[in-house]
Amino acid sequence: MSESADVEDNGFLVVGEVVAMPEKYILLEDTVARRHVKGWNPISKTFADDHILKGSLLLALNDGEARDSHQYFSPPLNYKKYSDDSVKLYCKPEHVHQLSEKHFQLLLAVKLPFDRYKALNILNLVEKLVVGHGVNVVVPPIPHPVKGILRYIGPLPGEEGTQFGVELMERRGEGASDGTFKHMDFFKCDRDCAMFVAMDKLSDLVDSKANNTAIDSQRHPPLTQDTPLKRGDGVTFWDEKDKASSGVVRWIGANKKVSQNNSLLVGIETEHRTHSAAVPDSLSGMNHYFDLRNSN
Repeated sequence: MSESADVEDNGFLVVGEVVAMPEKYILLEDTVARRHVKGWNPISKTFADDHILKGSLLLALNDGEARDSHQYFSPPLNYKKYSDDSVKLYCKPEHVHQLSEKHFQLLLAVKLPFDRYKALNILNLVEKLVVGHGVNVVVPPIPHPVKGILRYIGPLPGEEGTQFGVELMERRGEGASDGTFKHMDFFKCDRDCAMFVAMDKLSDLVDSKANNTAIDSQRHPPLTQDTPLKRGDGVTFWDEKDKASSGVVRWIGANKKVSQNNSLLVGIETEHRTHSAAVPDSLSGMNHYFDLRNSN
């Protein structure tokens, strides 16, 4: 049994219930495209040249558009501009780079083509970032990147592509958010201590280990018997993988069952149960699971 196919104006090919998404690319060289002023009609000659910058996002032409291009243009046009499908162009294979959907969403959030082109250099590093990683983020008008911790990765209302929510670990109070964006809560932090940015505003990315060490200087000093810490305090701590986590202090003390040298320990109730360090809280007689952090 054959299935009928319709080509919609947005370039998606609909076959029954299956939608074939067009292949996505980024332009690697400046080029000249054809902008059609009165719609797509090659015979009418209603088109003008349009300069397209490297870093522009492109879609492969659908089958119907490709057939028209082969009939009327030489060489045939094979791509169209993502942000304006009235702009169609011919590109050699070496002048474009095909993008996965994840990479496309990361680059889509970057506003300017040249910044998008430069961001290709860190694309593979950025896609490995997860919430809790340490990063350096550009915070205008501060002249140098600021150290922070990733608190959110994903879409934002009214914005295109994948965005990053960063809590500032230095220059606190000079951000633009408390983890809220357009009246929606994505994470919680102090007022003006967070930024929402695209990937091009993250800098000095080397690898995941280097990302995490970016927050080393922001760690709390080691706890001592004189540390003003009490039950119910909110804290941030770093686990064995050097990932930042948050929790609430539920127990403070020393216990030889856990620490051989009887040093001060802190029991922290975390949002998610951890596997490498969590133990049942038999020390305090409660049923919570804690991360027990040695203070020394």
